[in-house]
Amino acid sequence: MGKRKGTAEPGASSGADKVGHDWRASTISNRDVSKLRTLDFISSSDDDIRLPGSSSRPRPPKGFTVMFVAFLYRGLSLPAHEFLRSLLFLYGIQLWQLTPNSILHLSIFITLCEAFLGIDPHWGLWRKIFYVKRHNGNDGPPVVGGVGFVVRKEADYLDFPMKESVQGRRQKWFYQRDIPVAGRRRSNLPPFEDVLMWLYVGKDDKSKVSSADVSDDELRDEVRRLTRLSQKDNIVLVSARPPAEAPTVAQCYPPTPESGVEIEDDLSCSYSRSSR
Repeated sequence: MGKRKGTAEPGASSGADKVGHDWRASTISNRDVSKLRTLDFISSSDDDIRLPGSSSRPRPPKGFTVMFVAFLYRGLSLPAHEFLRSLLFLYGIQLWQLTPNSILHLSIFITLCEAFLGIDPHWGLWRKIFYVKRHNGNDGPPVVGGVGFVVRKEADYLDFPMKESVQGRRQKWFYQRDIPVAGRRRSNLPPFEDVLMWLYVGKDDKSKVSSADVSDDELRDEVRRLTRLSQKDNIVLVSARPPAEAPTVAQCYPPTPESGVEIEDDLSCSYSRSSR
């Protein structure tokens, strides 16, 4: 059985959505930029930084991405770490949907793996410690900064204080040149998309997957519509192999679209000593 799916314009929510903390015009100032440069968080070149002005929704120029000041203070720098790229693709989210504390959690985890354990950031270990949570407010789930990495209650992990709220964090954003990864000629961040994700609020929301089941025949019709299969083709609605059968992953990052591999179900993927 499957789930029904509707369509919606990118960046737009349906009438059934009730969301809070949508994009607003940035309040970042030249003084903020100067301080970031003093701390060596961003490039000293004016060509690498663009201020959005009065625009209330981001439209980054080609080669740039949207950056939040709060992210830089919590350890994010460009080019982004490959592990962050993998997590964004795996969870199907954009960088701007994360909370500042999520960036801090990620920075500490990467440092723990590389500097103390002497390994690359490990997907299996990450999954044992963290889960993804969609935050909700009085006005509904936030659009900006509405998704967080949260430590599992049962995880015996580092106990360190974090600010529960970062004042004005959603309003201080700008465009930063997204430096291609050396030797790969691509960014380590997914292309920026102003698309509302994680905001399904009920079966009346036609822009997301609803809870209504579809019959096997309806599902086969949908497969034919999206492929070149016809009525003569036998469409088997059974997994080709049990979900637990996953090929061995040569490294311990979550898979990205270009990797062509599946996710390990346990901690058995090989620990590789970090060369960084």
